[in-house]
Amino acid sequence: MAAKGSDLQLSEDDVMFLLTLLRNAASPLTTAQLVDALKLRTNRQDISSS
Repeated sequence: MAAKGSDLQLSEDDVMFLLTLLRNAASPLTTAQLVDALKLRTNRQDISSS
């Protein structure tokens, strides 16, 4: 995911993650929920690669 203030570019893995969330959700998700989920995923990947 890109830094704040720059253009956002999602990887193919990011898109697949978001699509999986949307497919498996019991109810519709808001854009804010999807962004938060992507941020959490990115933070977890950063921690595990350290």
